[in-house]
Amino acid sequence: MLQSATSLTLTWEIAAHEAINVGAEDITPSHLFLGLCKLCDRPLPELEAETQGLVQRFEDLDTKTLRRQMRSLIFNPTPIAHPRSDIHRSEESKQAFQRAAEIAETNETDLVLAEYLLEAILEPIDSVLQDHLTQLGYANLYEQIFPDKIDNDDRLRREAVRVLLKQIGKSSLELQDLLISNSTSNPSDTLKVLQSSTESRPNLKSQLRQIAEKALNELIQSYRVKRMLKETSIDVLLSVFPPLGIAIKVIIILVERSNTSE
Repeated sequence: MLQSATSLTLTWEIAAHEAINVGAEDITPSHLFLGLCKLCDRPLPELEAETQGLVQRFEDLDTKTLRRQMRSLIFNPTPIAHPRSDIHRSEESKQAFQRAAEIAETNETDLVLAEYLLEAILEPIDSVLQDHLTQLGYANLYEQIFPDKIDNDDRLRREAVRVLLKQIGKSSLELQDLLISNSTSNPSDTLKVLQSSTESRPNLKSQLRQIAEKALNELIQSYRVKRMLKETSIDVLLSVFPPLGIAIKVIIILVERSNTSE
């Protein structure tokens, strides 16, 4: 039976304190991130075994500075005053705890560690926490501190979905609402939602196709993506941009790239 590690419970308590201090309505993944950073700033000897993995993930980051930057970014100019006992986790935070439990099961352990919560809150490509991290210059923090959890195909898939979601955010309220009502942290699941939900809706399907074209054009201009394309297969992009016209375009691009490198 799964049980929460003491460090995970402590993270929750610190996050609640952080949320109250900045006048937040509830405890969001950004507050949980602050709690995890603080847990590394002030490690407790009695929790060393539990937090060792978390500390190692953060070892190349100045968590104290990052915590200060994040705190100033999420400060609420119109704070909400409420007793500590009345502040609760947001739906996104509840989902993160559920995801952390799934990660524990995947790792064949009954103890849900704080490290698993960190992985859970950083996995989503399209989240408020991700927006905050991007503003602070850490757009790819998940890839940076969990390199063992992601290969080059995954990196390209995440980047492709990120660009696609950005274009959806610019262009279609209907598709945005569709994704909000079917929220998921998994890039492949996001694609399945988009494809299955638009299949019988010609108007939305047409919107998605046009947006996908814009996303693909933006994607192939990225130096980072061009570098990744040298080490991955065409299947990754075809999974993100499935319409036939887009698939053909991807094939042409990759053939041209191949000819250029010879």
